[in-house]
Amino acid sequence: MNLIRYVNLRIISDRDEIESQQKRLENILKERADKVVEGGAGFQGGEEKGKVYWMSDLGIWYMTRFIEGSRYWNGFGTEEPEEGRNKPSVCEINIPPEGIKRNIGGAFARDPLGNYYIVHRGKIGGNYSKKIFEDNYTGEWTPVIDGDSESRVVVIGKIDETIPEKIRDFVYEVQRIKGMKADSNLEENFKKTETDIYQHPDRGKGTDFYQYLQIHGYHFRPELVENFLLSLKVKPFVILTGNSGTGKTKLAQLYGRYISTEDYKRYLVVPVGANWTETRHIFGYLNIMTGKYQSTPALDFIIRASEDPDNPYILILDEMNLSHVERYFSDFLSAMESKEPVPLHDDPESEFPSMIEIPDNLMVVGTVNVDETTYMFSPKVLDRANTLEFETLRPGEYLNGTPHDQGPAGDTEFLEDIMEYNHENLEDDLHMIWEELVAELDFFHETLTAPGFDFGFRVTDEILKFMHAAWIYEKKPRNWENWERYLDAQIKQKILPKIHGPERLLRDTLEELREHCRDRFPESEKKLEEMQNTLKTQRYVSFIR
Repeated sequence: MNLIRYVNLRIISDRDEIESQQKRLENILKERADKVVEGGAGFQGGEEKGKVYWMSDLGIWYMTRFIEGSRYWNGFGTEEPEEGRNKPSVCEINIPPEGIKRNIGGAFARDPLGNYYIVHRGKIGGNYSKKIFEDNYTGEWTPVIDGDSESRVVVIGKIDETIPEKIRDFVYEVQRIKGMKADSNLEENFKKTETDIYQHPDRGKGTDFYQYLQIHGYHFRPELVENFLLSLKVKPFVILTGNSGTGKTKLAQLYGRYISTEDYKRYLVVPVGANWTETRHIFGYLNIMTGKYQSTPALDFIIRASEDPDNPYILILDEMNLSHVERYFSDFLSAMESKEPVPLHDDPESEFPSMIEIPDNLMVVGTVNVDETTYMFSPKVLDRANTLEFETLRPGEYLNGTPHDQGPAGDTEFLEDIMEYNHENLEDDLHMIWEELVAELDFFHETLTAPGFDFGFRVTDEILKFMHAAWIYEKKPRNWENWERYLDAQIKQKILPKIHGPERLLRDTLEELREHCRDRFPESEKKLEEMQNTLKTQRYVSFIR
């Protein structure tokens, strides 16, 4: 963006060369420190414990750790460390141990004279996309030879005695960007009344939904909110699973409130009963004694959605696996897929409609708890849904949650309007990643064929639609570097949920899948590791636990 000062830099990929420069960087920073404590670094999703090196003249601390097979972790912060205490990490300059890994933020580069530099790709982690960094970084970008292609990076500095000052400047620049984005307009939004929030010009668009959640005291991860809304956008059936009390019903309910107005409530929570063994619990029945049709709250809501086709409606089936889902929901699933109407009765004298179509503006969200009173889903139900897992927060994360976390960074208006999506040009729009996408889907299909969990055209099509919607949400980048984050979501939401079985069937398959996901698809890798651990101790595993 400004003048370029570095010429013919090349990202290094040799393992020994990288290790040499990492040790050199560590030595320079550790020698500069005038205080060392046993402490830790806290960051989104975890913490690191160990020696913290404080450079008081620069106002930054440094921690480092080698994560086998993954990266050299180099963390930096600006609060003076204390013995036995965690301090928040401002940024990481992580380095791959070998090869070209563009999904890792940092790298070492070499010029033709043999000088080495530490560079950064602009991926500052947490909830801050590369786009946020690119839009707000005030320094220079430099083209480098990056394996078999050319990339633009931020050159932090040459690895010599001046590097601590250069890293300090970069750390404080990242802190400025994060602070600016986190505080932007939030104070003003927090002063708004609930009437101000509900400014929906007839289609459910309004003030940022993520901020709306925070205002009401709920702090969901931005990626979870993104995945939830993108899933509803491409398929009107989403299953939310996780431990009791993790916010499954609340997220769906709050989005229902968000798209409602004072005059029109566009969501309905229906508690599923253990005695739901027939479709009449959804669609009602004709009372042969009175000759009248006995409707249900769910059916009345479906009819109301049909009469208001320009607005989205959310039907929330709470604890939907308290009964066998197929027994009461099969007609609904069939109609949703086939677009054929559901027969209600065959009495020509009844004034109630004899059939009903499932309208396109009706979305179904089912919440799931798993214990001795519930039933597992069949593959045909999971095949038709996106299954989102809610993780249990540590008490400290929950109690210290802050409304100033950076929220979704893409096109939030597109994200929040779940009825806005057109996939006509899907293949052309995703041409930059098409071959990689196809290769990934082929791998998972082939790997899951042996244990019997391969997937059909429906799953493939819905994954591609999700990826396309995510590309639009990320403002249609020409070179989409963040696509693996969304494929990671689809692996976990569409491919893994059907997997279940004994150790003899799944041991090798889970290991192969986990190795494939390592360092590329972190959420899927984490879930597969959890499933492996369950398999070892219980000799049987399923995705939903």
